[in-house]
Amino acid sequence: MNNLLNRLKSPIPVTDRVLEIAAGIIFIAMLVMTAILYNMAPDTVPSHFTFTGHADEWSDKIFLWQTSGLFVIFMVITYISAYYTDRNVVRLPTRKKLMNEYQKALSSRLCRIINIGLAILWCNILLSASSEILGIGETLISVLIFASTALIIIPSIYYTIKIIRQ
Repeated sequence: MNNLLNRLKSPIPVTDRVLEIAAGIIFIAMLVMTAILYNMAPDTVPSHFTFTGHADEWSDKIFLWQTSGLFVIFMVITYISAYYTDRNVVRLPTRKKLMNEYQKALSSRLCRIINIGLAILWCNILLSASSEILGIGETLISVLIFASTALIIIPSIYYTIKIIRQ
């Protein structure tokens, strides 16, 4: 635990600090949004959607908190992983056995970007599950989920290639 606290105190680039702050703000907003939507939700909410955004499975409204719990776990893991790139928490097939400092910095940034992508995906899943309450159309749900998934995949591919080429 002391090791993590020391790593948190170490200086990181401004861009990475901004990414962490943005993820933290979204994280808190999503917990508040979960609480509000849970109180507004009917007893059953959509829990799965077709590619076109049409709900095809329904669950009890506790699904909102279960989904939020999973995303909290994922976000904590990626947040901590950003500080442990020297321990190969993020394992990428680099040309050398050990990653250099630049590769470690890129791996840390990749973790922070994935963290923001997870937060946005979490937001979209909550919006989708609450679509009836909020009056959101199926097309908008499809676009939001596609965009948030792309926000995770595209930077992941970009940074992975950048790390491997070093």
